[in-house]
Amino acid sequence: VARLGTGRVEVVSPVDPDTEEITLVRGDDYSAEENRALSWTSSDWPDLTEAKITMTVRQRGSEALALTAAGQVSQSGDDQTVTVELTSEETADLTPGSCAYQYDVEALLSNEHVITLVRGDLTVLADQTRVS
Repeated sequence: VARLGTGRVEVVSPVDPDTEEITLVRGDDYSAEENRALSWTSSDWPDLTEAKITMTVRQRGSEALALTAAGQVSQSGDDQTVTVELTSEETADLTPGSCAYQYDVEALLSNEHVITLVRGDLTVLADQTRVS
């Protein structure tokens, strides 16, 4: 489940709108330039101005980090959008498999408080030019 609290979180591709599971292709870039960045929007989060955003990915059942990426915050009216871009180098070492990973996106607020904005499952698909 990718929702926390009573607020609404809108997730933008490459996320399944029904399950909110993120699906990545190993070795692909997920950049805003190609409109493929991971993005979440909510009007119910606390003020994220000057917050440090971090996405963390762990293999299911493991304490070891599989990936950590910094994110950015933008605002439009009452909505705040958190965006995380991933490079091909960051996704290249992920192991393909159904729901093999779990992710969360946290904010370190300007008052030093840590809050989880969103969390859920992450599946990695094999890149057919680089079969595992």
